Amino acid sequence: MTTPADPAAHRISDLPDGVDLASTLAEDDARQLIAALAVHYGWAYVLWDRANATTVLREDLDIDDEEVTDEEWQRVIRTPAWDEIAEVARRGVDINEVIPDALVEAGLQCWRCSRRLTAPPSVTGRLCQTHRVGPHGQPATVDPATEGLFWLVGRALYYAAPRATDNAPSRDGALVDFAELDPIATAQALDAHARLDAITTVTTGEPAGPDPSTGWTCVCGNTAGTLPFRPCDAAGQPVDAASPQSWLCPACGRIIDPTGVIVARTDRDER
Repeated sequence: MTTPADPAAHRISDLPDGVDLASTLAEDDARQLIAALAVHYGWAYVLWDRANATTVLREDLDIDDEEVTDEEWQRVIRTPAWDEIAEVARRGVDINEVIPDALVEAGLQCWRCSRRLTAPPSVTGRLCQTHRVGPHGQPATVDPATEGLFWLVGRALYYAAPRATDNAPSRDGALVDFAELDPIATAQALDAHARLDAITTVTTGEPAGPDPSTGWTCVCGNTAGTLPFRPCDAAGQPVDAASPQSWLCPACGRIIDPTGVIVARTDRDER
């Protein structure tokens, strides 16, 4: 009496429940299956297989029609050297910090301080609130379409796109020429200008005497009557009160010019 063959003997083992693949699955088909799964799930992978071994053999021997037979392939995959391939690749990824770079480039962490970001780059520009500033520390806002940064220099709007090679936020900006923008970009630039104008100018009231800062209310809420604004230079360093270039808000570190425009910010951390 013939005993029926066990169907499981012809299936690939160690697969998840509900997944069934024949052990006769051709090598090329298996490779294509893995590639399709990698695309579907966003896996980054490199597969070393018999084709790689064949290529190396042909290159070493300078013979184009050399092949690695089934029996030879089984010998190759049982070698200590073949066992090391995956670990060597992992070490290369770790040493070159490829995955941390990917997290930053995707906007999961601040580009400058690695602080965790939960909003998308269209909101953060890949920067935390502390580091989302212009080249002189002035407040910046993000263009949701390009994920680049807008900031004001005086009343003029500047813009810098992210670096194309790695999405790095850039402060190498240029003056926005509204005449060159299409209607959608114009609307976005005008919105950015309005938002920045609201946070880059202190509220000016009637000053008490020749010092204009005595009538100011900073965007952080500080007033001259709470923590007086201090005469400073462009870097925020104290200067002679008789002829200041700017004033420093001691509550938040913003540097304000005589007209009430916030022109920079010191390294004070408000996080």
